[in-house]
Amino acid sequence: MSCEFPIPPPIDAAALPTRLCPAEGVRIDRELLARLHAEKGEAAAEELVCGAVGRMEDLLSRAARDYCEGRLGDLAQTNGEISGIALRIGLISVAQVAAAVTDCLARGDTTALGATLSRLTRVGDRSMFDIWDARS
Repeated sequence: MSCEFPIPPPIDAAALPTRLCPAEGVRIDRELLARLHAEKGEAAAEELVCGAVGRMEDLLSRAARDYCEGRLGDLAQTNGEISGIALRIGLISVAQVAAAVTDCLARGDTTALGATLSRLTRVGDRSMFDIWDARS
């Protein structure tokens, strides 16, 4: 008995499903950053922004854990802290997405919450990276 496998035809790349890689620009309030530097001085403003970015990084990780472990009350608190930091240092996009997370929590829409929280992580990461460019 012979076992022969037919050779499949070549794959048409156009027929393959498209893999979505979400990417979006972020908005940073450059005027707020300039005011922080003018009011607090360069060193104090840098310390404030660096501390806030470090804290936001921790909070974004905590938000993901809260969601994965089903701790939605904790997630609401963590998300509130993320929003507060974003508003304090001018991360407009982060504040907007955090508001959308709050909306999903209020509606009890866990499907939308997962997607929106993923978006918050992407926008947060990108914003933290881009804020260094906005400082100069």
